[in-house]
Amino acid sequence: MVRGAQRRVNSVAREPRQRSGGACHWVWLVLLVTVAACAGTQEKPDRPPEELYAQAMKHVEGTKLWFLPALPDYERALDLFKQVVDDYPYSEYAALSRLMIGEVQFKDHKYLEAVVGYEDFIRMHPSHPKVSYAAHQIGRCYEEEMLSKDRDQTSTLNAIDQYRKVVDQYPNTEYAAEASKKLEGLRQRAADHELYVAEFYMRRGEYRAALFRLHGLKAEYSDRIPAERIEAMIEKAKKGLTALEAEGEAREGTLPP
Repeated sequence: MVRGAQRRVNSVAREPRQRSGGACHWVWLVLLVTVAACAGTQEKPDRPPEELYAQAMKHVEGTKLWFLPALPDYERALDLFKQVVDDYPYSEYAALSRLMIGEVQFKDHKYLEAVVGYEDFIRMHPSHPKVSYAAHQIGRCYEEEMLSKDRDQTSTLNAIDQYRKVVDQYPNTEYAAEASKKLEGLRQRAADHELYVAEFYMRRGEYRAALFRLHGLKAEYSDRIPAERIEAMIEKAKKGLTALEAEGEAREGTLPP
């Protein structure tokens, strides 16, 4: 009886140790899983610039599905190009990425944003062989923003100024020759606008405003609009202004004292 009781006591005494050992086993297992999970979520090494650039170009070109046209992802491409610029500012891919930031905006019809991208490329890499191309692209951006001749021509004038820069600063490039050709059409467009506005003022009898436009037209675009036509309009505006002034003086003379 005594021995049996003693065995039961020893058995009961050993149970907490066995349970304690099992708990420790689970604690260690949890710790191992946690460590493994942490190791799996550690940041991967940075991707090299050429890989980021290549991936960005794939997003620019887009993915073609069956017979459908390729669908580019310009937003993702811009993110990757900017990452190259930020992470590898002194690599050759940083210069190419800056240029592509302008290109992607141009392709996405965001022309004023593209101007900023091209200007950033030119400012940061003034000796790069693609600088003349970027300068020419800025002119194209302004062309895309142009309005009809009866509306504001700020974009036309900006394009003229930009193409003149291309001709002056990069005279021995293919883009200078192309810019020179475009200047002819753009200056004609600007001249037509000035003539349109002058005629508008003439019809309204606003001869001072018409004369201001006509003198500007004569000084800047006499090679675009025949000089005889401009002179004839100037004379007509002067006569109209003289008549208005005479009419005003006559009215003043008839007023009671």
